[in-house]
Amino acid sequence: MMRWLAVLRLELARLMQMKKTRMVLLATPLIPLIVFGYGVNYDLTRIPYAVYNEDAGYLSRDLVARFAADPTFHRVARLQNDRQIRPLLDDGRAAFVLRIGADYTRNLLTHRPAPVEVLIDARNATEASTIESYVNHILLAYNAQWAVEHHHPPAPALLVIHNWYNANLDSRWFILPGIVGVLTFVLTLMVTVPSFARDREQGLFDSYRALPLRAFDLLVGKGLAGMAVGFLGAAFIALMAVVWFGVPLRGSIAALFVGLLVFLFAASGMGLWVSTLTRTQMQAAFGLFLLFVPALLLSGFIFPISKLSAPVQTLSLLDPVRYFLTITRGVYLQGAGFATTGPAMASLAVLGSVAWVGAWLTLAVQMRPLGSFKCAD
Repeated sequence: MMRWLAVLRLELARLMQMKKTRMVLLATPLIPLIVFGYGVNYDLTRIPYAVYNEDAGYLSRDLVARFAADPTFHRVARLQNDRQIRPLLDDGRAAFVLRIGADYTRNLLTHRPAPVEVLIDARNATEASTIESYVNHILLAYNAQWAVEHHHPPAPALLVIHNWYNANLDSRWFILPGIVGVLTFVLTLMVTVPSFARDREQGLFDSYRALPLRAFDLLVGKGLAGMAVGFLGAAFIALMAVVWFGVPLRGSIAALFVGLLVFLFAASGMGLWVSTLTRTQMQAAFGLFLLFVPALLLSGFIFPISKLSAPVQTLSLLDPVRYFLTITRGVYLQGAGFATTGPAMASLAVLGSVAWVGAWLTLAVQMRPLGSFKCAD
């Protein structure tokens, strides 16, 4: 026991002597704590929705007023025709559309069923299920009040749910396209982040100065290795999602392929930049962790980006995984092509370019010749 305590004191002393290690150990628990404690809100509040009311009667206005008075919902649009529904749901500006038929008031006054349609964006199955329960609660309360005021059996208004993009609310349809991005990011980082640190520990880094290689040559060779591993992993996961788990691939395969290449470009650039800043493989491992955990938390994989606080949403704009999840979920579930995924690809290209330039400038400084020295007579 005394020997164990002695080793424990020695290891703690060594850790505290290294400034960079102390900073990493401090930041590692703080980043998830801050993101989860201050940046994430799991409660569904001010859910954006749109109203398409085809009925001119006063009863439909009463129903619309119930949703407007509920603080859980936030109306973002009043629609005039069917063509306005899909763009709102495609862009995520509305989580659902409340559609009231033209005969709603007439059917209620004649004691006939009056269907009310709710078209929900069900790409996030968990959120869609919660929205469905909230809407159903309002309809049930409305039916109960109608029955009391008009002395008629309840349930005059029928709720008809249409879950767009994920009709059965299958959570795998939402998770697996996200897994493609998350695991591809991890595989790419696992190859690129430790690369230069490993060379330094093995004594190979100094020998690069004696070879006819530039800093950019080294970056490209190591970056291609990371991209190749990431591409193979992504191809396997994407194929298994369709073949084994039955996730539909509704959009453009070419858009998915190009988006994957741009994402690998960004991920490998970030991994190489971190690698040029580390000296040991232990530091590289911490660097990988510090790069991956925020990227995971801010990507929208675990919880919707809309539930993050405004400053954290702004920070998530630097997360390449966020943009690739937009591409994968758009292609798989939404049937998206280049027109829809183009902005995400452009953002990935910008992030990747900045990361590659940063890695190149850092490595170029580190590979400068040591200079010549003259022996004293």
